[in-house]
Amino acid sequence: MSESRRDAGRFIADALAGAGVRVAYTVPGESFLPLLDGLVAAGIRVVAARHEGGAGFMAAAHGALTGRPAAVIVTRAVGAANLAIALHAAHADSAPLIAIVGQVDRPSRGREAFQEVDLVAAFGGLCRWAREVRDVAALPGALDEALRKATTGRPGPVLLSLPEDLLDEPAPDDAGRIATATVLGPSRAPEPGRTPRLRIRRVPRVVVGVHRSIPRPLRRADPLRGTGSVRATSVRRIPTSAACRRWRSGTASRRRTPPPEAHRMRSVRRSTRPR
Repeated sequence: MSESRRDAGRFIADALAGAGVRVAYTVPGESFLPLLDGLVAAGIRVVAARHEGGAGFMAAAHGALTGRPAAVIVTRAVGAANLAIALHAAHADSAPLIAIVGQVDRPSRGREAFQEVDLVAAFGGLCRWAREVRDVAALPGALDEALRKATTGRPGPVLLSLPEDLLDEPAPDDAGRIATATVLGPSRAPEPGRTPRLRIRRVPRVVVGVHRSIPRPLRRADPLRGTGSVRATSVRRIPTSAACRRWRSGTASRRRTPPPEAHRMRSVRRSTRPR
């Protein structure tokens, strides 16, 4: 397909690739097949999941770890319902995410078509921004707004509802420039004219578990257990996560000891028992 005659699915894929999206997580469906072909042609890696919720959580984790939004693509009402909890988690974690949901074709909207639902009304409250595109001429503006909402200010998930027949239409020729996704987090580049004084390095973390069944002299003597590890990490200023769980050894200590009131009740019952 020539570049001038590319369809809307390929246009969306090129816009996502130009904005920095490198991975798309999806459960393949028939409502967005032109978009899947466009993703492969645009060089975006497509990861197929077994459940829309898992695909959404992978996309949210990708955005939280890299600072760049990942795309998650699902189909119609059922796929969007499975994706809903991941959208909620991404919104709570301020993770950039672009959710694209395939909708039924436009002539069937409002006629209770198969798996039809108003996606913006049903799931828009879980996202930072949501919109359904019903005209291919409005597609560039909707994509630009979605990328800006997902990556600027407080980042979060955005939702685009795309009818199935819209993806087969030719892309608009007067499509403007799509926004480039902003990489979140502090900039690693030094300011002009200044030499950075601090160098960021990886700091190890030690996880220490203290077991009460270990004899106290052993806990003091062993540098990998008990207070020895605490001294070592405090001297070397290593971040430490410690946990202590009390455990009593022996069968006698595991028995539940009745309260004193139970003994009194037993003595009263014995004294009032008829002879």
